[in-house]
Amino acid sequence: MILQCCTFDGLRFSQDVGVTNVGPGEAITGGEVIRDGRQISFDVIANVRKVMDANTHEYAHLLIFYHSFIHLKL
Repeated sequence: MILQCCTFDGLRFSQDVGVTNVGPGEAITGGEVIRDGRQISFDVIANVRKVMDANTHEYAHLLIFYHSFIHLKL
């Protein structure tokens, strides 16, 4: 797993937008969300946790929390 960290004061205005399970061999990234050629938000992977499969007792997934900062141009 490759992790890259950053800080940005605008993240204090972010909102929770979802949770995703990521299995072995899968990848997920944050970054700019562009719609109609305009940046509307920036998705950030805010927290990563390993979770154990209750049936197999194997660590099967990473739990990803998303936050989105809405980019406003005034």
